[in-house]
Amino acid sequence: SLMFSTTMSKFDYLFGRFFGSFIVMVLIYCSIWMAFMTGYSIGKFLPWDPSWKEKEMLVFNAWSYLQPFIVWGISNLFIQGAIFFAAGALSRSTIVIYTQGIILFVLYQVSDTLLSDIDNKTLSAMLDPFGVRAFSIFTEYWTPAQKNSQIVPLGGVLLWNRLVWCGLALLILVGTYYSFSFNV
Repeated sequence: SLMFSTTMSKFDYLFGRFFGSFIVMVLIYCSIWMAFMTGYSIGKFLPWDPSWKEKEMLVFNAWSYLQPFIVWGISNLFIQGAIFFAAGALSRSTIVIYTQGIILFVLYQVSDTLLSDIDNKTLSAMLDPFGVRAFSIFTEYWTPAQKNSQIVPLGGVLLWNRLVWCGLALLILVGTYYSFSFNV
């Protein structure tokens, strides 16, 4: 209640909290691609794998680690962060956030089962908030060698999926701003 008695505006309060938590989540998520990148560049010199000279490895390319992080990591963190932030800011209850996480997980599992039966692959890809279905449709006819050596370009149904769901997350944040009551 002390926070609400300062001269801080509603915009500063809400979006300061959202972007503060979003940046922390992005920094935590950075450890994943940095660990993979470090493991690839250092792993071939470790002594317990003497056959590394015989193995043919691709040339190191940092973009192969950064592009999926930007396309998948940051966009999914933004979408999920907007949904969880809206529920937390509007309800002001942590139990709502925990319950929402469980419900979101269960709904995703159910929708994944239902969407796998849909004949229209584009519709099923667009209804997936995490982009997994769009990714699988995009790489459906790739060989294992292509899947191991190529980056999935941001185009087609994958691009539209990311744009639609990030746009929806922005709408959720705008709706949260207008629905939030800046008093105790």
